[in-house]
Amino acid sequence: MGDLDNLASGEKEALIAARLGDIRKKVNAESWSDNMELLMKAWGEKAAGLRFMHEHSGGKWKKFADNLAISGIIVTGVASTISLIATSVDDPDVKNGLLFGVGGVGLISTLIQSFKKFYNSEEKAADHGSVSKQFGSFYRYMTLQMGMSREDRDPADVLTTWALKEYERLQQEAPNIDGESIKLFRETFKDSDQAIPDIAEDKFIIKILKPKPVKQVEVKKDNNVEMIESSTNDKVEVNIEIKNE
Repeated sequence: MGDLDNLASGEKEALIAARLGDIRKKVNAESWSDNMELLMKAWGEKAAGLRFMHEHSGGKWKKFADNLAISGIIVTGVASTISLIATSVDDPDVKNGLLFGVGGVGLISTLIQSFKKFYNSEEKAADHGSVSKQFGSFYRYMTLQMGMSREDRDPADVLTTWALKEYERLQQEAPNIDGESIKLFRETFKDSDQAIPDIAEDKFIIKILKPKPVKQVEVKKDNNVEMIESSTNDKVEVNIEIKNE
């Protein structure tokens, strides 16, 4: 305390802030456990899997929308060309045939536009792409947090609360994933040890964390002192009992 009294007010504040920072780091470290880290790791991996499937689904809808748009452009161009040709033809039979052709091509163009409105493929592609980016952002944030030491990352209760809310929000806002994207994910990552998103699971098992059993082993025994070692997978406690004879 004598050294602290000799410091200036600014130096005292800096020293106190440093000590508080060390205390916060210790509290952060104590809030984490191996099981909680594995749980956060699994959520991050599931988010990465959902990003993969939504990205694939978005790519499919984008390709479908592009094909419809290109087909509509081609059909409209053909109809316009036939109409121009029909205006320069004097033979009534040929001219009527060309006009019937224009009507047929126009009908095809109408069908293409109807398909575009019915499937709404452009909007679906945009929705899948947006959700895919958000799942990717979730995965990167979890990777950053889990890559830091227990002292430096967010406290366990803070990170788990945020992760639960964010993951559920993304799941509620996400569009449906088609079966082909799920099948591709299973085939691509069939030999991977990563956590599988719920939508791609074949078995639905809820894991329960139970306290680890305590084993008591007699370590040393003499006339007056008996040492009992109580051990789990995480720590070892030694109790010493003094016997009065």
